[in-house]
Amino acid sequence: MQCIPNLCKQIADYWTRYDRKKSSVLKYKSDWLNQNESIPVKNISKKYQQRVQSPHRGRQKLDFEESSARTKRRRIAHLAELDESAISSLRTECEMKNILPADPDEVISLLMETAMSKNQYLLIRNFVNSKISFDFFPCYKRILNSKKKRYPENISVDESHAEVELQSLLDNTASSILELQANVVETVNDDSIENLVLIGKWGFDGSTGHSEYKQKFSNNDLDDKSLFVTSYVPLQLISKSGNKIIWKNPRPSSTRYCRPIRFQFQKETSQLSINEERYFKEKINLLKRSVIFIHNRNINVEHSLQLTMVDGKVCNALTESSSAKCYICGANPKEMNDLDKCLNKVVNKEHFEFGLSPLHAKIRFFEYFLHISYKSSVKMWQVRDPEKKLEVMKRKQKIQKEFREKMGLIVDKPRDGGRGSSNDGNVARKFFSNPKLASDITGIDENLIHRCATILQAIASGYKINAKKFNEYALETAKQLTKKYSWYYLPATVHKVLIHGSAIIEHAIISIGELSEEAAESNNKEIKKCRLYHSRKMSRIITNTDILNALLLRSDPFITGQRDLEKKDKSTLLESVYSLLEETL
Repeated sequence: MQCIPNLCKQIADYWTRYDRKKSSVLKYKSDWLNQNESIPVKNISKKYQQRVQSPHRGRQKLDFEESSARTKRRRIAHLAELDESAISSLRTECEMKNILPADPDEVISLLMETAMSKNQYLLIRNFVNSKISFDFFPCYKRILNSKKKRYPENISVDESHAEVELQSLLDNTASSILELQANVVETVNDDSIENLVLIGKWGFDGSTGHSEYKQKFSNNDLDDKSLFVTSYVPLQLISKSGNKIIWKNPRPSSTRYCRPIRFQFQKETSQLSINEERYFKEKINLLKRSVIFIHNRNINVEHSLQLTMVDGKVCNALTESSSAKCYICGANPKEMNDLDKCLNKVVNKEHFEFGLSPLHAKIRFFEYFLHISYKSSVKMWQVRDPEKKLEVMKRKQKIQKEFREKMGLIVDKPRDGGRGSSNDGNVARKFFSNPKLASDITGIDENLIHRCATILQAIASGYKINAKKFNEYALETAKQLTKKYSWYYLPATVHKVLIHGSAIIEHAIISIGELSEEAAESNNKEIKKCRLYHSRKMSRIITNTDILNALLLRSDPFITGQRDLEKKDKSTLLESVYSLLEETL
């Protein structure tokens, strides 16, 4: 009978003796290995069992009851930490089970909103997915496949232009809106949902100052300094009876829904504007209704397009009128201040379709007050005398300096590259937002600036205007302007808003503010960004394809609808504006 330590010692001796070879031990000590041994088992104390079973080395761990007060507090704190960690881990695990991978369309919306490049997206995707150990962001290949599904059919691109067939673009837009409003379509049970009308606005505008790329044209007469863009913005999807609004554009003056129809690298001219209108009017006359299949029903969508995204230059070109004359009634500059004569003139109601162009109207009103201020000392509409010209120039410089110092505005300064002057919408907006300071700088009557600011805010607000109240307010403003500054003739745009504004508002099928041209103007900046940051520069055709695709994606109603919009700040409207509106805000 041997105890375990002795038995282990004997085995170790044999192992060493035969050079740690298992075969030698088995060969020479097989008899010893095959014999039976009895090993006595002793009673093991409780403390020894704890010591053997404990994973800790060193001094043995005492029971909780036998521990000191300090040890007990430490163990309790440790248990509390373990419990909190376990709870947190369990909570995270449960939350992860409820997380679903991001939808590719949602990711495309995020990419459009943040203007991320492919490389930036992949960096963020790898970082986030590795941190949460979960493929939350989809691979870029899935995003590319989703992008291709969003593009309309019948796209043509060459080195100097890119175009989407108008019918295809309208079909694609109607389908995207109905996809976005699928829940609304499903809840409407009557037949009115099956015959809808999509009201939209369209227009064209030229821009200059674009980058000139080191890519050759097959035609040496072409260049890429100037761009001429034709755009479309959907406004409302309503039932044909007109009693149900299925969808309404929440930002009609934003680039969010401004869809490109065609862009071409050409300088804007009167003839180009006339040709563009003729080209698309023919296409509009041939339009067919879009048939969209959704929720087991065919929905027919007709299209109504309003040519309102145009500025004064385009209006004059299309009506073959001089920029100094009113293209609606034909009044010349010397007749503008004779209000009775202007009101009795025969108007061409066909020209009401161009709307009021609120953005350019604001700039023209601003420049009207500027020129009155410059010439207030000489009180002449046209200054030909050299001494008086010098006097006007000195006052102009003084006013420019005060605008710079008091309001931070750069006024009436030419831009580099022949891109017009610094008088843009933002400068005009800031001028009219503070009539008192604007009056102190220019010397113009503060009440008149306030009245014009009221009119401009009303036509740009997007709310329905009471045409009768607007007419009374505008005519009274025109009377005060022509009385106080009778020596300076009303510009054509100011005349159009004050004299014909109410008639144009009545003619519009929706609120005049929704028909603004601002979306097309702002889209020129988006095109520059897309061309610079989101297009491949391998060839002109590839560059133009990428520009068009980027513009189509960022304006897709379904993609844009995935993004949250900030609420409009209605408090920015002047109190006097509310008296001109029909709606209660």
